[in-house]
Amino acid sequence: MTIVVQNFASSPNKFEIKELTPETISKYESFMPLTYTDDSHTWLQIGCKLIEIAPHGLGQFQTLQECSGGNGMYILNCEVDSQRLTSVKMVKITFFEEATDEDLVRGIFHAHVIKAYSDKLISLPIDTLHEDYPLNVIMSSNKFVEQNIDKLMRSLVNAGWTVGSGSVVLEEGSSCRFQIQ
Repeated sequence: MTIVVQNFASSPNKFEIKELTPETISKYESFMPLTYTDDSHTWLQIGCKLIEIAPHGLGQFQTLQECSGGNGMYILNCEVDSQRLTSVKMVKITFFEEATDEDLVRGIFHAHVIKAYSDKLISLPIDTLHEDYPLNVIMSSNKFVEQNIDKLMRSLVNAGWTVGSGSVVLEEGSSCRFQIQ
């Protein structure tokens, strides 16, 4: 499903899911350990620990949670390249324990939107001179996600993808999920 979300994030207005059915995608995806069908393993970390997502503490965590969207079911942060401030080099995301399949799809879509912006495949209304550029990217990309998530979800269902009933699995065995009490 990552291939579908990646393609949608890069061009939601020109997106055609007809060719991206589960049967078609299964020909491209790999289930072998240490083999990859895309480059997301180089820029996306799923199931990070709290200290990796919000290394500056509780205040940063709360700010990221507010800006990440996702109905509060995931939190993400991004690191920018110190040489090219508009280039995102890593997106880190962790889901909360109660996250549904729809939350997982939304969170991964959000991460791919950030990457598509960084790769200049889409444009977002971002102030590149903003003092907290990564936070600005997260907020702008969240608005983009809010505007396009329903279309993505409808497209997935129409193409035969099952979203619900625990069918979406993203994290590896060593991944974390948050629980706030």
